[in-house]
Amino acid sequence: MLRDNGILTRKEAAVYLRISVRTLDKLAQDGEIPYSKLGKGLRSRVVYQRRDLDAYVERSRVDSKRVARKILEAS
Repeated sequence: MLRDNGILTRKEAAVYLRISVRTLDKLAQDGEIPYSKLGKGLRSRVVYQRRDLDAYVERSRVDSKRVARKILEAS
């Protein structure tokens, strides 16, 4: 269940982005999506902010006109 405060667990964030938790973990590890750890040690909880997930989606969007222009310029 998505919370109204904009903070999501790993599973909630993965559902929100429609990706697997494993893919989300990889994106976070690679620095593509910021996250926070609550607590210390192995049992600490990783959470994501919805605005960071939305920003990732926006950065990942492909502008088809811009891509087509680059392809035409390269040929």
